[in-house]
Amino acid sequence: MYCLFKNDLKLYVYPFLDPAYPELTTISNMDVPEHVTHLFKHLVQSGYIEQIDKVHREYLGIFSRAILTKIRNRDQSWEKMVPPEVAAAIMKNCFFGYRP
Repeated sequence: MYCLFKNDLKLYVYPFLDPAYPELTTISNMDVPEHVTHLFKHLVQSGYIEQIDKVHREYLGIFSRAILTKIRNRDQSWEKMVPPEVAAAIMKNCFFGYRP
């Protein structure tokens, strides 16, 4: 038998903030294609998909692709776009193509 979420795997979902829409998009109000709505609801109700509720609204407009591009282009403005601990770890370990 195939098991979609084995070994107690969970999917944690961080909310999304669309600048054109004032409300946060969460698992409770997101658009889910009709043909998978039943499966999605089952996974949420069973605890396999869980909403992250403690959010930092100031970070919601920041996207990983933009930060990765800035890191690779040596644009230091990325450092202010992430929490200080994250910036320190990226620089210390040269993650994501970071070069001092």
